Amino acid sequence: MADPDIHLKLDRILAGQERLMARIGEQNEIIAVWTAAVSVLNDAVNTQTETLNRLAEAMSKEEGGGDLVKEIAAIAVSLKQIQQDGARMVVLVGRMPNAVAQAAQDAVLMAMGDGADIHPGGKE
Repeated sequence: MADPDIHLKLDRILAGQERLMARIGEQNEIIAVWTAAVSVLNDAVNTQTETLNRLAEAMSKEEGGGDLVKEIAAIAVSLKQIQQDGARMVVLVGRMPNAVAQAAQDAVLMAMGDGADIHPGGKE
């Protein structure tokens, strides 16, 4: 292989890496917006959960509200689960840019003939 071929390939690899980094930057912006939206959703769920808990408490003091109180309590539990799932998604999505950047770096190293660290199990 002649030197010009190597330089051409390296230039293509670097151009591809620049495109990947631009996409990762865009993804970071999208993730920030998404995280903010989930945060607002979590606040709304908190408010709804608190309202339902107070309603259930008030109804439990009234006679004849047994089934309705149970249903309201079940809704409050579901809202709490939604909030926890949202918080977990924020954490998982927040980790994505690092994983994508590592994958891009590994691809460039492999294209250049170097080895890449392959993490056991594929997950951290």
